[in-house]
Amino acid sequence: MKNTDKLIVKAFLVALSQQRSPLPDTVQAKLGEIAQSLETKVTELENLATNTPSLNNSYENAHFLLTYPEATRGVGLKNLPAENYEDNDNEETSNTTRDTRDAIEEMKQVVAEIENKFEQAPQVLAAPDPVKAARKLFNFRKK
Repeated sequence: MKNTDKLIVKAFLVALSQQRSPLPDTVQAKLGEIAQSLETKVTELENLATNTPSLNNSYENAHFLLTYPEATRGVGLKNLPAENYEDNDNEETSNTTRDTRDAIEEMKQVVAEIENKFEQAPQVLAAPDPVKAARKLFNFRKK
């Protein structure tokens, strides 16, 4: 498997481990098909991640973290735009950034676990409940 393919699989596993509920049946079925011949269907795995709303954001964040070395050190990622909340009672401007250091550290830990257990990726993707399998194998505990 090429390094770029490994990167896609790792980012997908991070996204899986961060899910709070099982994937829809259609997505799980497609994932099972992909897992049967993962070496040749990595592009389909990436398409599945980017086209599944519940996976897309986590996948993109993990892909970024894995792709850019400076991201692993947290350069430029400490503060992101704040959630946009309208408060009609308050005329003052609120803080426009939110601290994301804990989320980044958490993701780095999951990525390290995936690096150590990467050879088990096909079994996770082929599991009846891949979200549960990923969370268990990679010791991901969402607060």
